[in-house]
Amino acid sequence: MEIFYGDLYLSDLPNEKSLQWLAALRRTLALNVPLGQLAKQAQNLPLLLLTRYQGRDFRKLLNAHPELQEYLTFKTRARYIAGLWSWQTQTQPEPEPEPPLDLAVFPQLAGLIAGEESPAAQALALCAQDPKSYFHAHLVQYQNRNRASPGPAEEICLLALADQLIEAGLAYELDWKTEKEDFLFFVQQLADAQRAGLPLCPDWFDETLDMADWVELLNEQWAETGFYLAELAMDNDSFTLLCVSLDLLDRLRSLAPALFH
Repeated sequence: MEIFYGDLYLSDLPNEKSLQWLAALRRTLALNVPLGQLAKQAQNLPLLLLTRYQGRDFRKLLNAHPELQEYLTFKTRARYIAGLWSWQTQTQPEPEPEPPLDLAVFPQLAGLIAGEESPAAQALALCAQDPKSYFHAHLVQYQNRNRASPGPAEEICLLALADQLIEAGLAYELDWKTEKEDFLFFVQQLADAQRAGLPLCPDWFDETLDMADWVELLNEQWAETGFYLAELAMDNDSFTLLCVSLDLLDRLRSLAPALFH
């Protein structure tokens, strides 16, 4: 008897509705990882999904779900023949580095979230055009974030995007130590703004967990609603949260994959 064992990789994603597609893949493979974490990991492909996966199981998977063939890769690591093992050493390919983000993306992001003619989109257009001038014109806001002098242009624009969305009531920035009651209050504000009747039950959230766990738990509960509690990556100890549709999230991630978790 000959049996092949190996690693199963996610090598590509569909161009549209990728989050819904990942939710379906998670169920098909019975992956023991929260959907939010899986979506974050899938920003860097190829992504190792399963180890010690049998080659015959991979063939069965593709027979049952032929649409997965262009997105999954099986790499043999061992072969078992008549009681003997033959191992092959393979390393996971290194993901390609993220290219620098074009500053023109920031007005587009603000326009998608707040509206093309919104004050947020207009402010980000000015910021992207001349980040240092924008910094000095909004010095108090940056000083409130402990920025006394201009940093990289991308950071200036990212902070401007966060502040503009918060000012518009489309995002909230919460400390990672925020208590459950406060987390629920602010998430309820974001959910209500969508006018989609999104459910929010206090019993879903264990008080012994932290903010990252609560966000993942909420997105698991919202998996079938078409909405997602996203985090704008700010490289600090806070969570800048916004509620968006899955379609909008796909569009945001297509413009700036590293910014939306």
